[in-house]
Amino acid sequence: MLLTLLFEIKSEIFIGTVVYLLITPYILWFVRLSKFIVMTGVVSSFFLLSIFFLPVIHSINDITILGNRLMSILIIWLAVFFTIHLRNLYHIEQKEKEQLKSIVEYANEGILMIRQDGKIYSSNPAVEKIFGYKSIDILTKVIDELIPNFAIILKEYFKNISNPLSPRVGESLKCKRKDESEFYIDINLSYFHENGAIVWIVFILDVTDRVKNDELAKANLKMMHEYNQKLESEVKQRTEELARSNQKLISNQAIYHSIADNYPDGFIGVMDRSLKYVLVGGKGLSALGLDSKSIINDIIFDNIYQSMSVYAEKALVKVFDGKKVSFDIELKGDFYNVTAVPIESPGHPIQEILVVVKNISVHKNLEYELMKTLEKEKELNTLKSRFVTMASHEFRTPLTTILSSAFLVENYTGQQVENERKKHLERIKRAVNGLTELLNDFLSLGQLEEGKVHLMLKSMNLKVFCEDLIQEVSLTKKEGQKIVFEFEGEDTEIAMDKHLLRNILLNLLSNAIKYSPISSNIGLTISVASKNITLKVSDQGIGIPPDEQKLIFKRFFRAKNTIQIQGTGLGLNIVRRYVKLLTGKIFFESRLDKGTIFTVILPLKRTTELNQKT
Repeated sequence: MLLTLLFEIKSEIFIGTVVYLLITPYILWFVRLSKFIVMTGVVSSFFLLSIFFLPVIHSINDITILGNRLMSILIIWLAVFFTIHLRNLYHIEQKEKEQLKSIVEYANEGILMIRQDGKIYSSNPAVEKIFGYKSIDILTKVIDELIPNFAIILKEYFKNISNPLSPRVGESLKCKRKDESEFYIDINLSYFHENGAIVWIVFILDVTDRVKNDELAKANLKMMHEYNQKLESEVKQRTEELARSNQKLISNQAIYHSIADNYPDGFIGVMDRSLKYVLVGGKGLSALGLDSKSIINDIIFDNIYQSMSVYAEKALVKVFDGKKVSFDIELKGDFYNVTAVPIESPGHPIQEILVVVKNISVHKNLEYELMKTLEKEKELNTLKSRFVTMASHEFRTPLTTILSSAFLVENYTGQQVENERKKHLERIKRAVNGLTELLNDFLSLGQLEEGKVHLMLKSMNLKVFCEDLIQEVSLTKKEGQKIVFEFEGEDTEIAMDKHLLRNILLNLLSNAIKYSPISSNIGLTISVASKNITLKVSDQGIGIPPDEQKLIFKRFFRAKNTIQIQGTGLGLNIVRRYVKLLTGKIFFESRLDKGTIFTVILPLKRTTELNQKT
């Protein structure tokens, strides 16, 4: 009877323990705070151990119950810690979702998510504001209802994305709001895969004001041009009229002064054969620090610029021969047009001339800006032509090498030609590295021209960085070449733009390898001082001809002794621009057929300085 009772007690204890262990995880999950989860574990442990204080348990004296309870306590505490960990992960995930949701909802750009069939299934409030539809109305539409010809835009997107040198979609498109009013947008596209299907993300920016401002600026420029033409015509006409009526104006000085003194943006004067003012007046005199009384009987411009006075004299003397002259001059930072015509008296030699001086600074500034724009466009066209010519030539050689070597490798068989196979595989690798270098130069140049390269300082170990870079560039070494690396100074963390530094060293080391013979040494020396970092890359190569050394940093320039070696002529130009971004300087020493040493000096910034700024 006692044995039966003990067995029943053990069974009930076991069953109770199992039930409690099954219920405990659910209890733990719904407890919100970590301290309450821990308290639940403590209470559970106390509950499981309390049975040992019952008298009947002492009579059982069974080690199985003790092991069962201790194992249960272990499981409960594992569940406690696992639950805390899961809840932390859950809270982090929820926080990230809320942050992403806030970014999307409060973004100034409209954001649409579109399924592969064109149906819109998600939008943010900015889209509602841009198009004038409510969110529920937007989700019932297909993308072509909001953005016409979206399929054509997708086609253009795929066309551009296949070419790394082309920009992504971002053209200004005309759309209509719900109220049928027209506006302009710029869009950018991205996509991701969801359940095997493409989901498009469309970023929309309302650029109506910008487009209208551009159109207004063009209209204003056109109007200004027409106004200038009209003004020039009026000035010409007015000057001729003044010349014809000069005798009447001289006889009536009151009328003349009324005209001259109120002449805008300049002044009008009458000069005799000695080029001295007889009469002069105009609102423009004060801008030059003059007045009509002080310059009577003075030679034109004599009290402003002596050199300009000499130039004006030579031009104005011709007017007394019956010629009309017009020229531009600069006085005290402003541009003026000087137009002079003879005052003729029938039957008499010309004794006086009429001089009209007009401030044309606004016109000159517009002309200067136009010339700069045209010069920039001309430079870009020249750059494009040189790029196409150089690229077609530089791509042809490595591609021909790859094709011919691949054909030979394909046809080699047997162990006896293994050396030949390796030789051609090395040729293929060098050709591919050359193409990679070519593309990197083009991409770097494009980013620099577009102003997309910005300084980004990060903490780095300079010595480790250089060692890793040497391993990378060693793959391109010629047979027997050796890179000798020396590091001088304190091996510590510095603040540096890794991307710019990597491109500088990679370009200089690649050039050293490329222009050096086999079995030669390439040197890389890094010196860290208190304020500067000095980088030296030396080689035993062909050197740079003395008469071409001053041109070595020019874009597309290649020395005459490098014609047979593949290259773009862009590398050193890019290096110098990167060094300038790092506020450093670069110079070199070179002897023909002896070698070259390039030295780069960069300011040293410690990691502590970077931390203080952040």
